[in-house]
Amino acid sequence: MTDRDRILQKTNGGLDVFVHYMGGDCKKKVFRNSFRTDNNPSCHLYYNEDNAGGEGRFILKDFGDSTWHGDCFWLVGKLTGLDVRNDFMEILRTIDRECELFILDDAPVGHHPVMKKVVTERTTDNRPVKFTPKYRNFNKFELEYWQSYGITIDVLQRFGVKCLTSCYFERADGSHYNIYGTKEVPMFGYTFNEGTGIKVYRPGAEIGRFMYAGNLPRPYIFGMAQIEQEREKIRSRKETLDVAKDFCLFVTGGEKDVMSLSARGFYAISLNSETAKLSSRTFNQIVQLFPYIVFLYDCDETGIRESALRVQECRNYPKEDSATKCQILSVKLPLSGSKQEKDISDFFRSGHDAEELSDLVSSVIAFQSLTK
Repeated sequence: MTDRDRILQKTNGGLDVFVHYMGGDCKKKVFRNSFRTDNNPSCHLYYNEDNAGGEGRFILKDFGDSTWHGDCFWLVGKLTGLDVRNDFMEILRTIDRECELFILDDAPVGHHPVMKKVVTERTTDNRPVKFTPKYRNFNKFELEYWQSYGITIDVLQRFGVKCLTSCYFERADGSHYNIYGTKEVPMFGYTFNEGTGIKVYRPGAEIGRFMYAGNLPRPYIFGMAQIEQEREKIRSRKETLDVAKDFCLFVTGGEKDVMSLSARGFYAISLNSETAKLSSRTFNQIVQLFPYIVFLYDCDETGIRESALRVQECRNYPKEDSATKCQILSVKLPLSGSKQEKDISDFFRSGHDAEELSDLVSSVIAFQSLTK
């Protein structure tokens, strides 16, 4: 009996594999595809006999999206970015490992998902208190996604970004759930504190685009650790050819924006959202290193409003000696403000370059100096 047939035999023709990844609802006559944003129940599982004498198998068919059609091996390949033809043994190993079948004896090879279980402190609300991420190497499509913003694998590694195949979450009340990355909706983890904290990012997902668990920085400031690592380099600068790159700290709206800027030689951090405040303590820390604090938020209504509020808050903070010389300003990007064209990552993706940003920032600094 082949390894394929052994897995089918032990998983009820692959039905147990579908249940593992798609939940118990897939046993219903018609059910909703949890990996698509369509809320309509459009999926159906049917049993297909193997005319060649092998084990029969269940087949998924999604009438709402014809690309979702295949057996349990196809499903796992789709969710993990593996090719059924070229990576079939890897798919078998993944099923064997994740479903705990203990059929295959050979040790994992290649870019198997790495499982690391993290237990965090219990909280009084119902947020996840445990999480188990499964990581693997970035594939071609995922790297292309990041590279469209100028973010290379080196930048991803520097900021602790990893590719996730799945992540298990458990809440304080004992309830639990899994989420999975797909080719259409990849899944990445911003990791913190040696992997004990995670912010999950699923670009393209309309529900659950961001999820949090574990030991996160308090306050949440993405990029601060990288600024701290370069503290001495920043202090030792003596002259500059580019004010924006050497003397400005950009405060942006998200992690991707921070990495887009960093990939081009700028210093940047982001808070947990554009509505989050930069505390007076953090403000007085960063002005020790940067004479200009530049809020570079989305150029939509929310971003423009919150950017102005943050600037005013910082200007009103009680300041230590070095902070009195710091200039706080906001820069509005020359973008339409639409969903596809509103932040600094979109600015670079649409063809603008670092020199354009430097010129824009320099002009705002010059204008602010003249109007004082």
